[in-house]
Amino acid sequence: MVVVIKCRKCRHELVGETDCQRALVSAHGDTLNLSQPESCSSGDQDSLWFLHESATSWIAESISKHEWTKGKLNCPHCKARVGSFDFVSTSKCACGSVTLPAVHLVKSKVDSLSLNDNMLGSLRS
Repeated sequence: MVVVIKCRKCRHELVGETDCQRALVSAHGDTLNLSQPESCSSGDQDSLWFLHESATSWIAESISKHEWTKGKLNCPHCKARVGSFDFVSTSKCACGSVTLPAVHLVKSKVDSLSLNDNMLGSLRS
């Protein structure tokens, strides 16, 4: 299954299908497997998409601009706030065993489109 994440306000693609494969991580920082439930019952993952720091160029640029401290993630097209990052203060997962990834997108600010292989084949034909 492939996920594409778009800005809810302007529909600009924030994380494309090729980036989603490596960008999305679980609350424990592991590669996210969308077909399996999360092992931790973290309430945080219900409202957030956690991402790797180098998920996309616009995220990496925003982090570098703020010198790897903390800041907001804005859509590169319409500038709407879609998430944030915080490398200064850390938060623990609901189970208390792992520190949450520092970069996240807020699910209510973005649209995620899940495409299975059959849908992708018909779109590319």
